[in-house]
Amino acid sequence: YGTVVQFQHVKSGCFLAVSYKLRAKVEHSNIRVDLVQEVNENSHFIFENKSHHHQQNVRSGDEVLVSLDRSKHGKQGQYLHSSINSMTDPMTRRSTTNKECNVSTQKTVWGVNLFSTVVSEMREIR
Repeated sequence: YGTVVQFQHVKSGCFLAVSYKLRAKVEHSNIRVDLVQEVNENSHFIFENKSHHHQQNVRSGDEVLVSLDRSKHGKQGQYLHSSINSMTDPMTRRSTTNKECNVSTQKTVWGVNLFSTVVSEMREIR
């Protein structure tokens, strides 16, 4: 908890980043979140413990809030948020079961699940 993290999409290798100049597509009062090729200052997030208990490490099964890194953005109370309304399929114009991920002052509680184990060896990136 309290450590800066970045989210990388497994299939594309892109990183989750806040697009401050764009409004969210579903919830227009919120800020858009996109996948970008390169890490930038808008791709830093912090896990906060939902229950405000003081523990050091995020564990599988924890419920967390994901906030923007305040040291980078200087804005308090902005969180990664899952839209309440569903997205619309642009081809059929019908509602889907998909939700939009955006940045909001509304808090969304996220569940932490282990995707893969951590590799302790550091590999050189080229």
